[in-house]
Amino acid sequence: MRQRIRAAGVLLYAVDSDQKIWVLLRTTADKGYSDFGGRRNSVDHTPLDTAIRKCVSESHQIFVEEQLRNAIDPNCYDHIKESSYYLYYAKIDKIDVNEMQSRDVEMQECHEYKWFPQDYDFIINQEDIKNPNPQSIHCRMSNIKNYIKRIQEKEHK
Repeated sequence: MRQRIRAAGVLLYAVDSDQKIWVLLRTTADKGYSDFGGRRNSVDHTPLDTAIRKCVSESHQIFVEEQLRNAIDPNCYDHIKESSYYLYYAKIDKIDVNEMQSRDVEMQECHEYKWFPQDYDFIINQEDIKNPNPQSIHCRMSNIKNYIKRIQEKEHK
């Protein structure tokens, strides 16, 4: 039986002049840091459509659909089976997160946006949703080290 796709997102990353990879994450409602993504809705024809729509929305249109479609290889993704979630990768320029933070304030939302280096020691938020460590990452990102390795392999082809 085919599993229904419920959600999708984009892991945004940049590569600096020293070839170091940085991932851009945002906090989610008391669940720690995560990618830019969310639930599928009726306008989405594919998981990629969901990922792009949610990334545009959650970045407050800092990233636009055309830019993301050009940056994402639709054949390079991870399927997180536990949550029926598709995670795509998009290489972007390393932007200043203050603009996203400012737009968050304007929209009366409360997220934090942060660049993490490839060798950051992430704290995995293991089901402690009531008391997450503010520096932890969302449980669907528990394989983030593997996702970063995938990016490294893609970048060093």
